[in-house]
Amino acid sequence: MQELRTELAARRGRERRAWNDLPGLREEVRRAVELSSVRQVAGAIGTSHEGLRRFLNGGKPYPATLQKIVRWAERAQQASAEAERAREAGRDAFDLVTRGLSPQGKARVREAMRRALLESGDAVPPWLDEGAE
Repeated sequence: MQELRTELAARRGRERRAWNDLPGLREEVRRAVELSSVRQVAGAIGTSHEGLRRFLNGGKPYPATLQKIVRWAERAQQASAEAERAREAGRDAFDLVTRGLSPQGKARVREAMRRALLESGDAVPPWLDEGAE
């Protein structure tokens, strides 16, 4: 699910969206389903996969279901904003630590960080490759 949030963050950027229009909300759910499955997204929302499928096919959801979908979209949007802040903080920290180094020196630090993360079983954050010369 974290990969889904990351991908949604990348697609949406920092845009804050008001969920007062069903087509926009439906499109947000559709994007999430494209990245995983109707069942996974329905589980994250807390609704049935059939109900979510009806919503995606243009059906009007019950008020309680609509409220769940809106809350899910707001949580996804918040996670997107948090992921973007973390990405910016990572880039800023790397720039601060490597300030004054040559491009080759920065590349060596970047590669050492990547190797250490992989050896420890941790994921390499996307920002580590951003701005690589």
